Amino acid sequence: MLRPSASRGGGARRLGLRINRAALVLCGMAVVLTQSAAAAATGRQAETRTASSWPPEPGVRFEHLSLAEGLSQSVVNSIAQDPAGFIWLATQDGLNRFDGSELRVFKRNPEDPASLSANNITALLVDRKGRLWVGTNGGGLDLYDPATESFTHLRHVPGDEASLNSNLIYYLVEAADGSLWVGTDQGLGHFDPATGRTRRYVYDPADPSSLGGMAVFYLHLSPQGTLWVATYGSGLSRLDPGADRYVRYTNDPQDPGSLADNSVQCVLGDSSGRIWVGLDGSGLDRLDPETGSIKHFRPDEKRVGALASGDVTELLLDRSGMLWVGTSGGGLHRYDETAGSFTQSQAAPGDPQSLASNVIQSVFEDRAGVLWFGTFGAGVDRYDPHGQKFGLLRSDPERGSGLSNGQIWAILQDRDGALWFGTNGSGLDRFDRQRGTWSNFPANPEDSDALQASWVLSLYEDSRGDVWAGTFGGGASRYDRTTRT
Repeated sequence: MLRPSASRGGGARRLGLRINRAALVLCGMAVVLTQSAAAAATGRQAETRTASSWPPEPGVRFEHLSLAEGLSQSVVNSIAQDPAGFIWLATQDGLNRFDGSELRVFKRNPEDPASLSANNITALLVDRKGRLWVGTNGGGLDLYDPATESFTHLRHVPGDEASLNSNLIYYLVEAADGSLWVGTDQGLGHFDPATGRTRRYVYDPADPSSLGGMAVFYLHLSPQGTLWVATYGSGLSRLDPGADRYVRYTNDPQDPGSLADNSVQCVLGDSSGRIWVGLDGSGLDRLDPETGSIKHFRPDEKRVGALASGDVTELLLDRSGMLWVGTSGGGLHRYDETAGSFTQSQAAPGDPQSLASNVIQSVFEDRAGVLWFGTFGAGVDRYDPHGQKFGLLRSDPERGSGLSNGQIWAILQDRDGALWFGTNGSGLDRFDRQRGTWSNFPANPEDSDALQASWVLSLYEDSRGDVWAGTFGGGASRYDRTTRT
């Protein structure tokens, strides 16, 4: 275990971090760090449809990962980030792992039973233990082991009611107890990783309190434990905590206050408890669960501030509370609730600063606040809302703050957002970005609880959140996240 010296206060600019090739570190820059998850090589300016500036700072930059950069296929269905900082990209032909500079592709090998069960990857989830779950089209559910880089397979077994509903997985979400809700083309499954057993929920036309439909495209689990189930062609279903009966929300052509469409493609809850529902062709609905009232946001290409496309494929609330709306054909929209309007960013042929595609398949925000947009046919785009600005961290002996040494050999961002710096001769530094404070872990070979050497070559965060420091001459030391020693 490691014991810090006295914390050093002092302000610093807000930083992000790029992802490095190795799992041991997240970036390799010395003292200048970018705010993005990966430094953009070229900037791309988004086209906007409204008079308002989006974002407030100029220079919206998109960086693309495509076939040219080594992506195995250009349709990106899902995106996730693991505790080591790797970005995982689910495509229709392989699972891609991006380290900030290179892509590694995982594919099914018929001669290797520990390889992927199928190449068409449809869903990704990193659970609270840091494990990567991989949903596939035809191969069921896989669990990735980073130590062996192998996969364990969970499949639908005909006649076994405790197996998965289907081998076609649409969506994954983790419950508070570590169990998984699994959306499939044959209903909803509640999977217990400890036992490997699944409880199935299916549509029963004779039971109005059953699941609303069989094609479960999307799931949202509220902080209170309410599960919202998007069923394509059958509306929206709600399962309250501890209940076995579903409440359905469907379209009634005679009721303009009902759901605008039964073809629900995505669902998301906001901080006010309202539920946003993305529809195939009818735009976006916002449901107030307390009153049951529904507000419709219809597409209208001629009206400034309206949705440009009614085919809403993805929804994301970023850390600032901003709602992002991905569409098929209309690119990206950002909703300004104060103005009650949308601002669009779209692909523009011949404009190298636009989105790569107007068809958005997946959206994701990484730990550095960088937004990733998976597209249909153009790979993945990345957008840094901080405008690619640079911040400088340096040693400041007079104030007793900052880096203890200007020569940095390793950098890590942990799951709490803190930055760790392995130095050349001054031990280990930790910067708490939220508090703006520094801690130094100097070497002391005579203290078994201290760092054993001053030269820190590598850093790694394990599944428990403990930080390991590899040193020159002193072996490896572990910082216990729980005891903070």
